[in-house]
Amino acid sequence: MKTLQDLLADGTRYAPCYRPSMNSDHMPMTLCAIVGLGGDYDALVQYREGYKSILQEIPRVHPIAEWRDGIGKSELYSSLFAWFSERVSENGIGHTVRQFLPEFIGSLTMEAFHPIIRLAYAIDFESEAETAAALAYIVSRHRDVPVNIEQVVNLEQSMKDQVERGPRSFESSGFTRNICELIDSGEYPVGCAVDISECASVALDIYRSTRNFFALHMVTATQAVRICSKLLETRGMLAALTGGLLAAHRVVGSPDFDRAGPAPMPDRLDKEHTYKYAWACLSEYRQYRDERYAQEILDLRDKGLIPAWCAKYEISQPG
Repeated sequence: MKTLQDLLADGTRYAPCYRPSMNSDHMPMTLCAIVGLGGDYDALVQYREGYKSILQEIPRVHPIAEWRDGIGKSELYSSLFAWFSERVSENGIGHTVRQFLPEFIGSLTMEAFHPIIRLAYAIDFESEAETAAALAYIVSRHRDVPVNIEQVVNLEQSMKDQVERGPRSFESSGFTRNICELIDSGEYPVGCAVDISECASVALDIYRSTRNFFALHMVTATQAVRICSKLLETRGMLAALTGGLLAAHRVVGSPDFDRAGPAPMPDRLDKEHTYKYAWACLSEYRQYRDERYAQEILDLRDKGLIPAWCAKYEISQPG
């Protein structure tokens, strides 16, 4: 019987985005989330068989001769993946991530945070194949983004300042295009939060207050940076996340947020984001013991958005 590792390795034959929407392939991340939440092999196969039909296979090509030629070039993903596969096979996950990620961490908002989230799942579930795929995804979508490690900011107050300024009008539609508009106009936010727990708390506040689809990614991205930080303890990662969260907040309209009363859980949410969000909540709950994460899992169950088996041994109804 195949294992999660086999399924992840097999999944690297698909492009990181699929046509016509060019949305990110969520299959590898979702498979990891299902396992993290306590799902069995049947749950993995059921999800995989229902999802893979939308994906496009990539050609198997030779490794790129000079990997830097692929920076920011999505059309060279396949040859970058072949190149990073060799590096990970030779040097392991940890060494390869430490060697290559620092240069590209500033652009973690690209593709709605999905490349860095995919890398975090690869690290967390120790998949060499997924590590290579995620690094190729990160490099091929890279943009130069400002990062300031010296400017310490109170993240919550910085978000509140953006709320006071009101929403910004964007010329285009789409999360990544709006992020690029902030970069090109010199408006991309910079600064460095005190620590990653501050980022986690504020990101959760924003999603619980707004239930905005892209705000959900602020929670999963913060979890991802925390996981990557286990291999790469740099202040640059925290600064990149701080700027990324502030930029994402602007893109979703600079909404107000309040810890006191969460908005109701959505009635509908696709399986991949539901599983990923539930796994992020369980992972962050283990890290911080913040009961809000546990309540999110309970609310997802109550809405029927996740099966009853998800985190059932750790998160149960009071009493």
